[in-house]
Amino acid sequence: MSSELPQFTADPDLLDALADQLQKIHNGLPDPHSGPQFDNWSVVGHDELARKVEDFYAGWNDGLARIRGAAAAAVNHLRQSAANYRTADSSVAQCISVPPPPPIAGPSVNTGQEPVPHGGRR
Repeated sequence: MSSELPQFTADPDLLDALADQLQKIHNGLPDPHSGPQFDNWSVVGHDELARKVEDFYAGWNDGLARIRGAAAAAVNHLRQSAANYRTADSSVAQCISVPPPPPIAGPSVNTGQEPVPHGGRR
């Protein structure tokens, strides 16, 4: 069994591009409440046909609302992920570019005593 962590790459620009495409799809979806509004579905024919048309229309609107909500959530998640990856990349780059502080070794400058070993006993 390998103890290595799984490797992956994330391209924030690609995540933003995908978010842009999904946003265009979202914007192109009709508003579920913009379709025809009927108070009396019986105008389409007999009662069974009216019920089927009304059920379809209600299901269509519910489905559109769910799809629009899921698309909007995915767009937000993609944009936030891209921003988080950029922040992480920037933080890592900053850590790499800052030299580490010099090591502390030998007697303490202030007391002349040797450093206390781990556990607090001399």
